[in-house]
Amino acid sequence: MTLVHRHYLAYATARLTDGASGAAAVDHALERARARWTALLAGPSAAGDAWHLLRDAVTAHRPVDGGRHAARKPVDTLHRHLPEPLADAALLHHRLGLSAADAAHLMGTDAAVVQAGLRSADRLLADVGLPAEGAVPGTG
Repeated sequence: MTLVHRHYLAYATARLTDGASGAAAVDHALERARARWTALLAGPSAAGDAWHLLRDAVTAHRPVDGGRHAARKPVDTLHRHLPEPLADAALLHHRLGLSAADAAHLMGTDAAVVQAGLRSADRLLADVGLPAEGAVPGTG
């Protein structure tokens, strides 16, 4: 659980650009997972379902400004231009340095799906003029 927590926290912090907000989002996601643990284990992918809970918690913990999400953070560019699974895979692989296999394990999917998603993400990012491989916009 420690390894997953570390990766969850890195993902949440990268998306939210703030360690405290990242930690709050991870805590929220893990609380929801604990409350639904039996259902998660009965489903087709407990890791995948937990990943969706994390993604939802991160979205819910984005700062708000006047009822709207705060100024777009650089890493959110991924999530504005790519479908969520592709953006997540690109963030985990390119920005956080996870292998495609490790990203897939964390997201509860197959490595081949992540590999294909990374290729698609790189093409889509190139189409909108954003850097891809190894140069996903950071936070800062």
